[in-house]
Amino acid sequence: MKKQSLGTIILISIYLIILTLIFWNWIREYSDFVDYHSNISGYNNYSFHSVMQTMALTSVFRLAIFSIPVAIGIFIRKQTGWILITSYLYFFTINSLVFLFENENISNWKSWAMLSIFIIVSVVLIILMTKSKIIQRFHKITNLNKTRLNLKALSIGVILSILLLEWKNHMLSLWL
Repeated sequence: MKKQSLGTIILISIYLIILTLIFWNWIREYSDFVDYHSNISGYNNYSFHSVMQTMALTSVFRLAIFSIPVAIGIFIRKQTGWILITSYLYFFTINSLVFLFENENISNWKSWAMLSIFIIVSVVLIILMTKSKIIQRFHKITNLNKTRLNLKALSIGVILSILLLEWKNHMLSLWL
């Protein structure tokens, strides 16, 4: 009985960390939007055009849009839920690495440290999602299909990352 309750605590802890990553992302993107918008159009001017221009130039809220299926996936007790969660973790890791390499002139060491911590946490969560027997039981994953599901999740994460980069580049070209 103690082993099962410990497993439940671990499962809840992992999913709370994932939800924390999602909410941190939403709060960060909203804060970025307010900062960028005040620099582009003046603080009190929230016209439709200026809001859309800010969103296009900054790629704000795109990661938040891609994180909605994860919140849903946490509550799905099937393989689909596991794929949604794990693909988001791959997506989050890839985009964090891309951001780190695109912004190699980040002068603020706190930003580097925070981003590095989030990359490490997401990699650890990917490992836990893949190795944890409690999570596998929760999502009804067998050892036989674990590799196939992991490849699906990785593929979805990579495709979403490519789509996000293309979306960012396309929207930027429309406004410039």
